[in-house]
Amino acid sequence: MKTVADVRDRARAGVRDVVLDAAREVTLDQGWRAVRIGALATQVGLSRQSVHLVFGTKAQLGSDLVHREIDQLLTGIGAALDAHPGDPLACIREAATVTLTSMAENPLLQIIISGGGDEDLLALLTSRGDWILRQATELLHTWAARELPDVEPARIESMAEPVVRLCLSHGVTPTQPIPDAVDSLVRISCLLIGLPDPGP
Repeated sequence: MKTVADVRDRARAGVRDVVLDAAREVTLDQGWRAVRIGALATQVGLSRQSVHLVFGTKAQLGSDLVHREIDQLLTGIGAALDAHPGDPLACIREAATVTLTSMAENPLLQIIISGGGDEDLLALLTSRGDWILRQATELLHTWAARELPDVEPARIESMAEPVVRLCLSHGVTPTQPIPDAVDSLVRISCLLIGLPDPGP
């Protein structure tokens, strides 16, 4: 049986998603600086107070917007890692490709990276992006521990974070075409966990 708290939480979640969708739309059209909580409230048919109760401040709204985008990215990466059971090299290649392609093609992330958001939003992907590193590393580590039972846990531990760092770094500041970057990430991953070099 649903409690009053359950109903309230569902209502807040509904408000949150509607406002985040509106904020994303405005950011894509006009940039993050054009986002105003009062205007968003009017756009989605809510009171300003209702929106403030969910987000508090514009900074929190921006943080939640970026977190939601990255959560969706991580979901895609998780699916990629599970796409080729029994073939870890194919899984790593798929995950790296999904990561770099998604970051390159995601219009909101590209606006933020290119400076169309603001410094606080960019910092959530860079200088304050430890939360992304932590979640992505845990995702890769969990997959490797399950799919590579013959690899020593310490070796998996030493592989996961460096590979994630390299992948995210290329996603934010690409220095080579995605296929070349994917090849590099696959070879580095193999080297660190002791799998055969996949070759060129």
